[in-house]
Amino acid sequence: MYQLYIAKLNMSDILEKLSGKYRVSKRALYVDWQKRTEWVYDVFDLEPAHST
Repeated sequence: MYQLYIAKLNMSDILEKLSGKYRVSKRALYVDWQKRTEWVYDVFDLEPAHST
């Protein structure tokens, strides 16, 4: 999803493409995207920024 997003595809096209590929509803993908702050750090092995 991030690769397609970074490639400047619009969200409708991303959801259409991935829902068919993974046999998941567009709504489920969209909800997961909205909750990305809960998982994105683990996927990319990142640490959240800390204020100083």
